[in-house]
Amino acid sequence: MKEEVLKKIKDNYTTFKNFQQNNYQELEELENEPLIKRYIYLMNLKQLINNHGKNEKSIDYIKTIVNDYGNGFLDKTNNIWFWFLELGAKNYEEKFREQLDILDKDSIIEVYLDLENAKRKKIIIREDQDSFEQNNKVIRGKRNIYDGEKRYDDVRSEFFSLCLNYNQEFAIQTILKEEENRALEVIKEKEKDLAQLEELFHLEAISEEWYTHSKGRILRRR
Repeated sequence: MKEEVLKKIKDNYTTFKNFQQNNYQELEELENEPLIKRYIYLMNLKQLINNHGKNEKSIDYIKTIVNDYGNGFLDKTNNIWFWFLELGAKNYEEKFREQLDILDKDSIIEVYLDLENAKRKKIIIREDQDSFEQNNKVIRGKRNIYDGEKRYDDVRSEFFSLCLNYNQEFAIQTILKEEENRALEVIKEKEKDLAQLEELFHLEAISEEWYTHSKGRILRRR
């Protein structure tokens, strides 16, 4: 056989032996090459379209992009914070296995995620919530407090979609305007529920304890 053929066989055999010994240096070096990265991305995209059909909705593909780039890779964002959940500090540490820098473990904490980077978050105690939201761009999305992850994914995908179809500034203004409209609806609902609660209390249909408890819950609604 030709020497160049033998060399290729030897190279392939050497690679085989390296892989057997968990030595993937050559592969790791190639994976960092821009052209190789692009090739892998294109092959994954081709498979995505083949698996889901060429008529897949753009928003579904945008969610794929978001998962690729919005889970820790964006170091510079527009600092829009998404209220994610409210939880006791102790419960949070147990659920997420993360130690908080909060002395009072009985404190109620509020968790906010960066709209563009899900790995970037802020955790504050409830007493600091008003101050934080007054000094930052904060959104909550549609009111479904039992599914914060879905609300976050939906709003984040909408934001990226607006960025792709228009620009970042338009996306920011649209998302914030939607949040403003949502907040106004919440205020109207609170006023309506407080009026009903007051009526029930004056009719002595509920106890003072229940009235105080319910009023506090309504006022905390955001």
